[in-house]
Amino acid sequence: MHWILIMLLGFGSLAQESDSPVDPVGGDGPKGSLKFQITDTNDNPVPSRLTFRKQNGSRQKFFSETQVLPEDLAIRDDVICTLSGTGHITLPVGTWVIYASRGPEWGIDRQEVSIAEGAVTEASFQLEHQIDSSGWAAADYHLHTLTYSGHGDSNMTERIISIASEALEVGIATDHNHHTDYDPTIEKLSAGDHFQGVVGNEISVPLGHFNAFPLEPWGEVVDVQSSNGPRMFRAVRKMGTGGVTPVIQVNHPRWEAIDYFRIAGLDPITGESADTDWSIDFDSVEIFNENPGWGYYDAETSDRFVGTSRHSVLEDWHQLLNRGARITAVGNSDSHTVNVNLAGWPRNYFPVSNDQPGQIPVKEICDTVKNGQVFTTYGPFIKFSVNGKGMGETVQAERAAVRLKVEVHAADWIDVDRVLVIVDGDVVETIPVPDSREIVRLIDERKIPVRTDGWIAVRVEGDDSLAPIVPDKDRPILPIAMTNPVYVDVDGDGRVTAPVEVARNWLENFSGNEIELHAEWQARQPHQRVSMLHACDQDSETVRTLLLWGLQDPSRLVWLAAARTTELLEIRNDSALTRELVRRFESHGLDAWALSVLLRAMPPEESGPRVAELLGSKGKEALGIHTRQILTLLPGQFVRRMFVSEPIPGGGEEGIRRVLSMSAEDRPTQRVLLSTEEGQFDLQQYGKERGRSDDCVFVLRCTLISPTDRTVTLAAGSDDGCLLQVNGNTIVEDFADQGVDPLDHLIQVPLKQGTNEVLFLIANGSGKSGASLRILDDEVVVQSAGGSKRPPISPRQRVLSDMAALHAAATLYRLNQGNWPTSVRDLVEANLIGNLTADPWGGEYQIVPKEEKVEILSLGADGSEGGIGIEADIRYAP
Repeated sequence: MHWILIMLLGFGSLAQESDSPVDPVGGDGPKGSLKFQITDTNDNPVPSRLTFRKQNGSRQKFFSETQVLPEDLAIRDDVICTLSGTGHITLPVGTWVIYASRGPEWGIDRQEVSIAEGAVTEASFQLEHQIDSSGWAAADYHLHTLTYSGHGDSNMTERIISIASEALEVGIATDHNHHTDYDPTIEKLSAGDHFQGVVGNEISVPLGHFNAFPLEPWGEVVDVQSSNGPRMFRAVRKMGTGGVTPVIQVNHPRWEAIDYFRIAGLDPITGESADTDWSIDFDSVEIFNENPGWGYYDAETSDRFVGTSRHSVLEDWHQLLNRGARITAVGNSDSHTVNVNLAGWPRNYFPVSNDQPGQIPVKEICDTVKNGQVFTTYGPFIKFSVNGKGMGETVQAERAAVRLKVEVHAADWIDVDRVLVIVDGDVVETIPVPDSREIVRLIDERKIPVRTDGWIAVRVEGDDSLAPIVPDKDRPILPIAMTNPVYVDVDGDGRVTAPVEVARNWLENFSGNEIELHAEWQARQPHQRVSMLHACDQDSETVRTLLLWGLQDPSRLVWLAAARTTELLEIRNDSALTRELVRRFESHGLDAWALSVLLRAMPPEESGPRVAELLGSKGKEALGIHTRQILTLLPGQFVRRMFVSEPIPGGGEEGIRRVLSMSAEDRPTQRVLLSTEEGQFDLQQYGKERGRSDDCVFVLRCTLISPTDRTVTLAAGSDDGCLLQVNGNTIVEDFADQGVDPLDHLIQVPLKQGTNEVLFLIANGSGKSGASLRILDDEVVVQSAGGSKRPPISPRQRVLSDMAALHAAATLYRLNQGNWPTSVRDLVEANLIGNLTADPWGGEYQIVPKEEKVEILSLGADGSEGGIGIEADIRYAP
């Protein structure tokens, strides 16, 4: 009778009696219900997560109603996080596989359940706490809510439940430009026994994204327009609370558009930046971000999906350490959602003085980050020491060696295959892990040779996916864990000299014996060779020898560093280095980044033709987003001046084709327009000056002079659509709404000896409008086009048009010569203007320089100063 009563009442009302299920399934389809309980091995219910799958392991959307029991359940598609560990929910009819989990320290429980229509199925899951993490706490330093970040899907209550369900003990609230405080919601849900919240902020500004914590709850945020690192970091350091100076963490520093390392100019090869917006005054950097681990893999060479990431933040971190910057590596979920990016995957472990989450001092949470006492993980738990000391500490080597001890523990569902011992960024030993699902996978102690001061860390890797607990994303999500370094003093001077400085000291004391130099080079691992190349500050015979060896080195890391050092030292006259650069460039299978680095290191006579050929044959896809790295290497020149028409009403493809069908007399190009320093013609500003810039077409003309019949590469860009003709042949048609990209179109075009007429039609819908045109050939000369025959105009109109052309030419003369012209003859002799010397009445135009301005003067019909009407002077000085 009780079940019949439920059927009559229906599912899902919170007002139902305790045995009634809530209805996350929703809809009218056939369903039954599941009563579940998730306990530890002492039969205590625990916060946890249920993951639902079909019998074949595939995913489906089980749940559409997410707010059926918001004080206990966080529900999305195929996941339910529960704070209480118990519940009664609806499920579609069928046989389903359900996984209960509670983060990487705990085992999982898998059960198949069959749901019949109208029936109740009961399931009890038991989870074993398999990892003894006493003395350590798990933290995610990067968490969001929809409530205060404005995107994602996790509200405040769901965020607290999801944190607790993954057995995190510290959760840093880092909503965008908001000081979020979890404490009121934690108290409301009575979740304080499970974890501690800390107030933070993801400072999201033009410079990038940065976490800061601890901060005052709901306090004033940093200027959201901050674009200078030194100033912003100083401001953040003053915003602490409780006597604790905030941690500054750089988030996803190679994500396109919000990538601090790129924006502030950090070279991924050298680990240095000369940009005034760069500052090293941060404490930690995310080498893992989100469940797939953005930042860890080298985006230029990995076959793994890397989203919009570029380069490798892991390698950035190695370079920073090798230059002496003690930056802590962390990994965080950056979770904005309940189930897409799971809270606590990855996470960080740090040592604590109290295992009760609510009793961990906030200062301890922050100091362990600042001191590098953190390891980050996708599952494996690491205990790691060198000569008995842990992460962030300094040890002294004995007889050029240290004693390393490492233990790896992992829950029985997490794969571990190897431990990598890393010295100064190089893997010096790989320790196989026995194929076992015992909790303690490895206890290993061994001697590690060390030649010079530096650092040691370990990385743990597994080859089996973490799915379905952490679902795959384009590629499997694999178990990985990374420690921060122990620093090693080898020379016994009581300090640790960074590897680049070690190399610089060695070179300063080098005797000049090439045999000794070769022996030192051969004794070094790849990162240590890179440090030696980074220490080459001045050109010398020794440096050129090292660069040659570097370019010949099999390690990609090393020959990229050699190429970059060649570029930075501006060595352009060494035939041996040039041959190696060309050999590398012409080898097969190089990625766009490597090609761009090699091109920048070559002398111009080698790089220019190769850039033109590469772009002309394969387009800008040949170098991808790295095309801008080689813009300065392009041969030839931008077209800097063109004749332009008045704005002709009617935009888009229809407008362009209508204008193209006009006679030259109906679309006269009378005015000279100069480009910006970047080679772009600002048609929006020009159009505004002429009374129209939106919904119109501009006609631009110029003439190319070629010394021979030849094929050249043209680079063209437009905002918005365009049609480009050379000698009457259409070579580009592109009618998209777009911004100006100088390399948007790369076209190989035959030119005849002598003059070649260029017609460039640009359509603008609204807003910005512009164009650029570049000829990738050093021998082709650009001259202003002659334009077309003008329709009859009044003498005064003729004078004003002439004056505009003369003023533009005078401005270009000043750019070229450094001073204003003193007469029209100066412009004619400089080939900047045709024989435009006399006004309609036969008087010569006068040029009157005035410091930062120049005035063009006609004395009118009477040829003398003053006068009225047609005899009045006409002056032009915009």
